[in-house]
Amino acid sequence: VYKRQLLVHALEEKVSAALPIAHRVAKGTAPVPVRALAWRAVCAVSSRGPAVLAEAIGDSKELTLRIHLLRALCDHPAGREHLKTLSSGKDTVGALARFELLRDEGGLVAAQAAGEALRLGHPIVVDYVLIRAAEDVKARKRQAEFYIAPLLAYIRSVPPQPQQMQAEHFRAARAATILTDMGTPAALSGLKEILASEYSAVVRAAAAGLLKSANPAACELARPLLKSPYDELYSDAMLVLGRFGDKAAVEPLRKVLSRPKGRSPALLALVSWYYLKTQLLTRRTAEKLAEIVAPTPTP
Repeated sequence: VYKRQLLVHALEEKVSAALPIAHRVAKGTAPVPVRALAWRAVCAVSSRGPAVLAEAIGDSKELTLRIHLLRALCDHPAGREHLKTLSSGKDTVGALARFELLRDEGGLVAAQAAGEALRLGHPIVVDYVLIRAAEDVKARKRQAEFYIAPLLAYIRSVPPQPQQMQAEHFRAARAATILTDMGTPAALSGLKEILASEYSAVVRAAAAGLLKSANPAACELARPLLKSPYDELYSDAMLVLGRFGDKAAVEPLRKVLSRPKGRSPALLALVSWYYLKTQLLTRRTAEKLAEIVAPTPTP
């Protein structure tokens, strides 16, 4: 903890006296996030600036560290020239550097670069693209539409019939959340097509992604799933609709509450809250519920 605090201070305050310590930590055996922080501190206080990050990326054989440093290089105002050099590489870092250089351009070239990175399939790389996609959708909305095709392709690419949902399915769910949050006709249409396809882990992942979206358009995607014979899809649809107070959730939520046996307390609490939302919960009712859950202490 002390080491991290020292590095953060050196980075934020550009403490040149901390350069030897930061360099030693960066070259040491500390966890990757700490070493990445140390390299950022070195970059902040060194006269060579982002060149030290580019060199560290080239010298390291640890993919996780290299991607951490690539992110730092992308965020540096003077990092673009070094990105251009890295983008000529045929490895994972090269693919991500090309993606970063083309993000601002958008359009087909950016979509191709995002797709190239996602097809590598490495968890860290996929996470990187998903983080950038979420940032761009939040900041740029329609200017981020180039993500639609590569994200839909990624969702469709995950194994359709695993025994259990794997990490890649949860990443596919995140991709579905991003597309739902984007909310453009093309994004929603692509998700609708996936959700209407034959039952598989791909469909389950896309449906799960609706649960995390802040866009009420998720309701229109979820509504057809109330007719699904598969309990998981039906439940996801019920929770999505209930979260937004949609009246279509009233009967499914009521059925769960009328047969609570075997249901988890967490699910029942959520279902109860969503049911109240569909009933146009008033402030007075909410205050009464709060008093039941957490009574005011007696003086």
